[in-house]
Amino acid sequence: MTTYQQLRDLSLTPLEEAVETWRSATDELSAQMEEARDGMAARAADAEWQGETASAARTRIDRVATAFGDGFLQARATRILLEDFLESLRSLKRRLADLEDTAAAHSLNIRDDGTAVTRYDFGVDHAEQFAADISPETRAAIEETTAGIQQILVECAHLDEVVARTLYDIAGEDRDTFRSPGTVGLEAGLHHDALRDAAEFVDLARRQEALTREELARLDELLLHHLDDQAFAEHLATGLGAEGLADFWLNNASYRMPGTGDRGSEEWRLLAGLQEHLGTVLGTATQSDSRAMEQWEADVITLAADGMPQGAQVMSALMRHGTYEPDFLTEYGDALIAYEQSRAETSPAVLWDSQSTVVYDFTGGEDLGHDPMAGFLTALGNNPDAATAYFQPPDGFDPLDEDSELNSRLRYLATDREWEGGQVPGDTRAALGDALLAAATGRPTADWENPLAAGTADLRTPETAAVMEQVIGLYGDLGEGGDPHLGLLGEQPEMAESLGRMAGAYMDDLMYLGGAKFSGTRDGFEDMFVPPYGDRLGNDPAEVRSFLSILGRDETAHRITTQAAYAYTLGNLDAHPPTSEAAYNEGMNSLIAGARVRELLDQGRVDQIALDFENDTEAAEEARARAGGWVKSTLNAGITAGLTAGAIAVSGGAGTILVPTVAASTGVFLGEITNQTTDSALDLGDQATAERESRMSAQEFYNAGVEEIDRLATRYYTLADEAGISTPEYGRYLQDLEEAYDLDME
Repeated sequence: MTTYQQLRDLSLTPLEEAVETWRSATDELSAQMEEARDGMAARAADAEWQGETASAARTRIDRVATAFGDGFLQARATRILLEDFLESLRSLKRRLADLEDTAAAHSLNIRDDGTAVTRYDFGVDHAEQFAADISPETRAAIEETTAGIQQILVECAHLDEVVARTLYDIAGEDRDTFRSPGTVGLEAGLHHDALRDAAEFVDLARRQEALTREELARLDELLLHHLDDQAFAEHLATGLGAEGLADFWLNNASYRMPGTGDRGSEEWRLLAGLQEHLGTVLGTATQSDSRAMEQWEADVITLAADGMPQGAQVMSALMRHGTYEPDFLTEYGDALIAYEQSRAETSPAVLWDSQSTVVYDFTGGEDLGHDPMAGFLTALGNNPDAATAYFQPPDGFDPLDEDSELNSRLRYLATDREWEGGQVPGDTRAALGDALLAAATGRPTADWENPLAAGTADLRTPETAAVMEQVIGLYGDLGEGGDPHLGLLGEQPEMAESLGRMAGAYMDDLMYLGGAKFSGTRDGFEDMFVPPYGDRLGNDPAEVRSFLSILGRDETAHRITTQAAYAYTLGNLDAHPPTSEAAYNEGMNSLIAGARVRELLDQGRVDQIALDFENDTEAAEEARARAGGWVKSTLNAGITAGLTAGAIAVSGGAGTILVPTVAASTGVFLGEITNQTTDSALDLGDQATAERESRMSAQEFYNAGVEEIDRLATRYYTLADEAGISTPEYGRYLQDLEEAYDLDME
């Protein structure tokens, strides 16, 4: 296979010269063809010449004219192929250069084998020694760059093979005779190659006996060559068929690796790669609207609808990867739910767990793919448009009406589905969180791994907001069941991270609705908290406050949502620098709303700690210290952040979040996050720095919060004073802040 260094150093000049040579040859043969056809052949046809000699001569002349025509067609096909090849190589080299720019921006070097490394360990194999010093963003850049280069090299090798085969096809086996080529252009060559490779895959996959490791590796190689190839994907899917696909995976993967004893082995990794790549190709196939694919999709849905558990488990495992057509995902998910509901006497966790040692999924969690709902929900998480459509509320839904019907699928999955009795129900609950996060934010699961690379534009719409309204109604209502203090989140702790991220993505709405103790005290909020998607969440403010309090009770959700509230508040202070009295008032209102949201979160955490550690003072103090405060939850976590139009991306100890902002650039306050330093005027003192004690009493926890809020207010006031802005209401604002953050420590 072509190496990174070979492609990087490849000169395209010889190929450019070859293209010009074949252009000249094509022009010359075109002229000769016209002369043979319009001159010699035409005159022979018109000549008043009779008899056997005349007939033989005309046949010979026609054959020569045809040969000139075929020669022209072969030359033109060669020229077109080489032109396409040249442009494809230019594209690959441009993509390679872009990845090199990405590497340079993250202070990375690229080894000869195409592996990206940090500059200080270039050429030295000390990965473990430096691993702890690599930030999440740098690690993500290393993985993205390395994977991108390897994909380019695979594409280059495949391109080279296709061009070589197509040139042979154009020339034909008889080198002494011109012939009309059957393949013209690289696209046609790739199409022909795709059909041949799909046929090879299907022939191997249909074998009754289990394939060897080498044969499985060959299948994976074929998939890698055609991940986004519609023709290959469709012919593979329809060639195997739905049941053939299930049989192939069961015989060559699931039954091959019973249990988890070989997890991490070379064969396990091979099957994990095969699963990922086959799932990606099948997703590509579903984008086709051909009749053959419509039938294939219907047959796959039948596997779920007619109670063929292993077929559904195989398909759900494979669809963890790839981009699937939304209508297909909707129908498939509905078939799974319908099947489960038709067997209501049996818990789904038991229903799908008939053969506990069989492995369906080599890339996911601990349940090994036994619950097909987990794979389906993972697919929704990877396909946000499909997820948003899947969880849309019915017509007439009103978040202010307690009797308004929720989306029936959401209701079933979040409240009605029985979970107990299976292997690892948390896998599916976490997948539900990913699906809802994608549905409510418009962002696929993978983006949350490295949003700085994925882009931080705000992707919310009225449709995503309709999903969020339902989520707040479900998880902000203690009457929905579960823990009496945590509601549904109490029995679904795996949802905490996703719920925290959803809250962060809608922090502007949550500040507006939950940032005042009473609806009548939101004066001045209308212009401060304006979502960009054209509307606001329609939830009742009391419901929003309940939602925030419940998130505060969970340690993970509290950490993420507190960090989001902090980042949003800083962004708002930067967006409204105190350069006028009106701007100063807006900034202080933002700070008051932020303090109130923090009070809801911190009060929930304090109350839950008191319940969890009622008889263990030391554990309670340690838990309060972990809860920390706004600054501790950012600076102490090793946070890095990036700001682009519409959102702040923050990643670190609290996980990765995206927070909406109207700040156009990083100012005094956001700089606290992005620069990893605190302005001297924002130094929060011993209690609020990274040296904060590891144990805190309830009063110390409250005092630290008050101090952090006061110092932000003082810094903002100081900036106004330095700008010569009159601040007659400063005393009232301080009183409002004190009332906004007023924890009940009883």
